[in-house]
Amino acid sequence: MTERKKFYHNKYFQIIIFTIAIGYVFFPGSKNKSNLRRVNGKVVSLKISNKEYEGKDSFNYRFLEITNYEKPFEIFLGKESWDFKP
Repeated sequence: MTERKKFYHNKYFQIIIFTIAIGYVFFPGSKNKSNLRRVNGKVVSLKISNKEYEGKDSFNYRFLEITNYEKPFEIFLGKESWDFKP
């Protein structure tokens, strides 16, 4: 008696999943710049840590606070050689 293969061992299924994964990585949701929210204001502070982002590495992140906006912006610095560059 032959044993049936599982559906996820089917090469066509694997090709479909691989194509979906590649599409998700290379074509993320495209937003037009006109659809993004514009923030105007003065810079209040640039801090190493922030209570809203607890647990972030203080060597790799800075937090920019701007008037007229409720949350600080998280800035990734990428200091190590293996980090992504900002």
